[in-house]
Amino acid sequence: RTIHVTGTNGKGSVCAFLTAIWRYVGGAAATATTTGEKPLKVGRFTSPHLVDWRESITVDERMISESDFDAVLHTISAQMKHTAIPLTQFEALTAAAYLHFHQQRVDVAIIEVGLGGANDATNVIDRPLAAVLTSISLDHVEILGNSVEAIAREKSGIIKRGRPTIVSALIPPPALAVIEETARALGSPLHLVRPATWDTPRQPDRDAEEDAALFVDEAGRTYRYRLRLNGEHQLTNSALAIATVRLLCDEDADGQPAWHAPVDEERLARGVGWLCHGNRRILLDGSHNAEGGAQLRRYVDYAVRRLRAAEEERAALLPVKRRLRVHWVVGMLGHKDHSAYLRSILQQQQQQHGGGHDVSEAISFVEVRPNVDWLKPFPPAQLQGTRLDLGGMQVVPSLDHVLGQIDAREATGEAVLNVVVACGSLHLCGNVLAAAPPFDLLETLRWEPPGTFVLLEHHLERLARALLHFDFCPDPEAAALLVARVRDQLHAIVAREKWAEQQQQQQPSVRRVRVLVGADERIEVQSVEIDSSPIVTDLAFLRGLSPTTSSTTPSTTTTTISTLAPRTTAVKVRAARAPVLRDDPFLRWKTTHREAYARALRDVRSAEAAAHATEVADDVVLYNQWGQVTETTIANIAIVRPRKMMPTRRTNPSEEEEMEVVTPPVACGLLEGTMRRALVAGGWMVEAPITLEDLGSAQEILLFNSVRGVYRAQLLPPP
Repeated sequence: RTIHVTGTNGKGSVCAFLTAIWRYVGGAAATATTTGEKPLKVGRFTSPHLVDWRESITVDERMISESDFDAVLHTISAQMKHTAIPLTQFEALTAAAYLHFHQQRVDVAIIEVGLGGANDATNVIDRPLAAVLTSISLDHVEILGNSVEAIAREKSGIIKRGRPTIVSALIPPPALAVIEETARALGSPLHLVRPATWDTPRQPDRDAEEDAALFVDEAGRTYRYRLRLNGEHQLTNSALAIATVRLLCDEDADGQPAWHAPVDEERLARGVGWLCHGNRRILLDGSHNAEGGAQLRRYVDYAVRRLRAAEEERAALLPVKRRLRVHWVVGMLGHKDHSAYLRSILQQQQQQHGGGHDVSEAISFVEVRPNVDWLKPFPPAQLQGTRLDLGGMQVVPSLDHVLGQIDAREATGEAVLNVVVACGSLHLCGNVLAAAPPFDLLETLRWEPPGTFVLLEHHLERLARALLHFDFCPDPEAAALLVARVRDQLHAIVAREKWAEQQQQQQPSVRRVRVLVGADERIEVQSVEIDSSPIVTDLAFLRGLSPTTSSTTPSTTTTTISTLAPRTTAVKVRAARAPVLRDDPFLRWKTTHREAYARALRDVRSAEAAAHATEVADDVVLYNQWGQVTETTIANIAIVRPRKMMPTRRTNPSEEEEMEVVTPPVACGLLEGTMRRALVAGGWMVEAPITLEDLGSAQEILLFNSVRGVYRAQLLPPP
C-alpha cells in the first residue's frame, strides 16, 4: 500500500505532508486497516540523506535503528550473492526501505522517487494507492532530457493502470499534456489540484501562527489549516497532499472530512527549515534549480518583511532599532546550472524587500561536500570568471567562516539583525547539520522532602516547548509523550532515593536533579544531594504553582524584599569581559551547549589571575552587545531600585521612596528561568532593560534560579 511521489521540486515536502496527515487520519482509510482515532503506521522513503543514510527510511517519523538497518542490508546482501548484477547504493537503499516497511507491517508507505520516475529504482510498484506529480521544470537534463515534455514523459512512468494520478495544476501545459496522454492510455483517473490560498491576506505585522491556508478540493469541500514559517510554494504542496488523502479516504455521515491535518511547516524535515548552528539561526533550503530558487526568494522576502515588522515592535522595548542583513551562503553540485539558480535567488532584491536602507544582502559561495562518492561539487573559483552580476559575491572556505565574520561584527555592537540562508543543495544542508554542535536539552530541578519538585510543571512545560523548537519531536503529541516519560522517570528516581535513605535510616535530603533529553529521545536523570544552606530562600509560597496560575503573594514589593531574599552573605559577581549575542538560541533555551557561559567564566578567571586579584568572583554577569544586562552563568538577575513615579505621586517630600524589583526582559537575550517566570507572574518583580550602570547604582542585586532560590549578589569592580 504505497503512494508514489515524483516531481522536479516539492516531492520531499509533499511526502512530509502526506506522512503527517496519514499518521493522524481518522475514519476508514482506503487501506481498510484501521478505524477511529488510532494513528496509522506510516513509512516514508526519501533521498538523498543529509547526514546519516538511515534518515531516508522512517516509520512514524523515526528513522530506522542501526540494528534494523544492518539486518535488512545483511538480508539483501545475502540475496545478491545469487545474482550476477550488483546493486548500486541507491538500489540497495531502496530495497532496504521496502523490506523494512514489510517487516514493520506499515499501513501505508510514502515513496519518493530518487530521479525521474520510469527508470528509477523505486518504480517496482504494480498497484500503488496513487501516483503524485508535484512539478515539472528543467533539472538533470543530461539524464532526463532537455525539455519539459521529455522530463514529464520520464516522470509519468510512475503512473499505473487503473490507479489515480494526482497532479499540480501549475505544471506547464506542454508537460501536462504528456501526463494527460499517459494517464489516458493507462486508464488512470487524473485529478488536477490547484494551490491552496491564504484564508486572509498575509500581513507582515501579524504572528506567523495566525496565518491559515484554505484549500477547496474538486468536490467543493473546504479545508482550513496552519502553515507556519512556510513559502508560498507550500500552498501547492500541502494541497496535493490533502487532495491525495481525501481521494483515498471515505467520508463521514455528514459528507465532511473525517480527519484533521496537524500540518506544521516549521518542522518539515526536507523543505524550508530553521536550524540552530552554534549561536546562529540558519534557514536551510535544499533548492538547487531556478524554479526552487525563485520559491526560496519569495519566502525569504516574506520572512524579511515579517522580521522588519517585529523590529518595529521591539523598538518600544529596546532602544536600538536594527537593520536587517541577509547572508546567502550557496553551495552546489558540479552538474547544476549555477548561473540560473543564482539569478533566481538574487533577482530584484531591493524591489522584493519593498526598498529602504534598512535591508541589505550579501552572498558567499562555498564548496559543498557531497555525502555520496559519485557526486562532485561545483568549484567556487569558477564563478569568478563568469559575467553574472552577484553584487560583490565572496568565495569563502565554509559556512563557519561566514558565521565567524558575522559574530565578529555583532560583538562590536553593530545594530544589525543577520539572517543566514544556506541553500543550493541538500548536500550543503547535510554539511551544516553535520557541523552543528551536538547537544542535549537540560532541565535542573530542586527536590525537597517529603516529595516535592519545585516548579515541576514550569520545567516540564519549558521542556515540551524546547523539544519542538529544536525538532527533537515531530509534533506536540510526540513531545507530550516524551515529557510524560520524563515525569515517570523523575518520580521513579525519587522513589529509589527515598527507599535507599530509609534502608540506611537517614533523613531525606534536598537534591538537585538534572534531566537530559537527547535528539534520539534518550532520557538521562541524575540526582545528587545538595547542601540546604541558609542562602536558599524558603520556596513554600511557590509550591503547587502551575504555569497558568498566579501566586498569592502581594503585587507590591515595598515591604517584602526581606521575605523574598533573606539577608545572608552575598555572592560576588563581576561583569563579563565581552558581550554575548542577543539572538544566540543557546542563551534562550536550556541545553548542554554552554559555550557562551563557559567563555565568560574563563575570561573573568584569566583577568583575575593576571591582575592577582584578592577577590575572586563566584559568578559572572552577562550583557548583550548594547550593554543591556541579561543574566549570570547560572541564574537570572534583578535589581532593587526606587520605583519610577510621576512627581505628583509623592505628596510628602520626606516620604520614603517606594522600591521595585526589576529583571531584564527575555528579549534582551536570556533564559526564561522557571523561578523567574514564577516571580514575574506572581507580581514579585517587573520587566525592564537594565544596564551595567544600573547594577552599580542598585540598592540590591538579586540572583535566582529554581535550585538555589533567591539570593543576594555583590558587584565587584573589573580586576
